[in-house]
Amino acid sequence: MSEGKKLVSIRGLTVSSAHRVLIKSLDLDIAQGELLGIAGESGSGKTMLMRTLLNIPPEDVHFKADTLQMFGADCLHLSNAAWRKTAGEHIGFVPQNTMFYLHPMLKIRQQIADSYVSHRKGTLRQGLARAEALLREVGFDDPERVLNSYAWELSGGMRQRVNIAMALMNSPELLIADEPTTALDCAIQRQIMDLFMKISRDTGIAVVMISHDLGMLQQYSRRTLVMYAGRMVESGSTETLFCTPAHPYTRALMGVIPSLSLQAGQRLAEIPGYVPDSGRETDACIFAPRCPYAGAECSTALQEQDLGGGHICLCAKPGIGGHDHG
Repeated sequence: MSEGKKLVSIRGLTVSSAHRVLIKSLDLDIAQGELLGIAGESGSGKTMLMRTLLNIPPEDVHFKADTLQMFGADCLHLSNAAWRKTAGEHIGFVPQNTMFYLHPMLKIRQQIADSYVSHRKGTLRQGLARAEALLREVGFDDPERVLNSYAWELSGGMRQRVNIAMALMNSPELLIADEPTTALDCAIQRQIMDLFMKISRDTGIAVVMISHDLGMLQQYSRRTLVMYAGRMVESGSTETLFCTPAHPYTRALMGVIPSLSLQAGQRLAEIPGYVPDSGRETDACIFAPRCPYAGAECSTALQEQDLGGGHICLCAKPGIGGHDHG
């Protein structure tokens, strides 16, 4: 855990739809100023976790938790409106789909100040002045032109910078970025991630980066949480996870990162099978059907293993298979 006050504290979070469990018994703390990466394949529950924090779950989804506190408020005892107000005032959200998030028929100036006016009770003029300043901060030399543009007139990288500026409008304590570099080329990806680092360094806000790209999280996060089928299977400092990964799933994710030593014609590594949608209510290891090290002990109820130094692993045999990813 990074230094700083605790912004978010969750214990025993379980998220379900009418027919299945989506997230099971998850614990999470987020501290002021920290850089947290959340990794896992599609369907692992990364985005659903963040939607729960923002209190914008899909219509048929409900949750329960032992503790869910954010920014000094006990969200379990707040109305939906009060919870969303708390989230809107303290959390900035950068979405994966830049075109879906920005209205194609409204100019940027007609969208960017809405949250500021709503939550900060400022005037539209004040909101637009702040928007212009923030657009400069995220790298635009001509913010007035951007404000008078439609989303479809901007490139993917420009739209993502606009989304980042929008997320910063209310001076949040926490910035959540959901697959923030999807569909961007490598050069723009690096610019966007460097921008997140600069924002955190300059403002002291916490940044949560959701990604299936462990290579990116290795470079930009200080702590990493690995999710699989709605569970936290491993968490710890990013350096520890990459030097001594303890869960077979973490090592499998690292194994599919393309290597510069890959030879022509050599097949890329892959994880056999898929993330299951059903059966997540079990207390046994849900990764076992895909795990080369699964044994009889994996069919019994699992307990988190504390490996020291904040390194946690949900596995009956943590460390099996070796630590060869340093």
